[in-house]
Amino acid sequence: MENKEGTVTIRECLYDRGDHYDSIFKEVDDRDPKKVLDFGNELGFRFFDRVTDSEGKTEEVNFSSWIWYGEKYTHDELAKMEGPIYEEVLRFMEKYNLPVICIGRKGNFTPLDNNNKFYGDVIEQKTK
Repeated sequence: MENKEGTVTIRECLYDRGDHYDSIFKEVDDRDPKKVLDFGNELGFRFFDRVTDSEGKTEEVNFSSWIWYGEKYTHDELAKMEGPIYEEVLRFMEKYNLPVICIGRKGNFTPLDNNNKFYGDVIEQKTK
């Protein structure tokens, strides 16, 4: 097999398989989140570049933030909701002093910061 020197952009999608998480990697033409097809079962995705040198060695670089699907909530919004998932997330937010959080499609929750973005916010920024 011939080694191809150069750089390709990869999209990594994260899936919840019930008892474990699974990533699927796909080569893409660009990093536009609006071009990512959402089939409703992805938790989130990120982009990175895979660089292959002339000797065939590869390195993964230039990772984007994770972009998460779900719903974004502030502490005040969660405090008004009832249910064990909201109580658990609220305690987590209070423990780590988090102003906003994303509750994902499968009930997972992720703090939103420089490494973790909410899909709706990213798309809104792209359209401005």
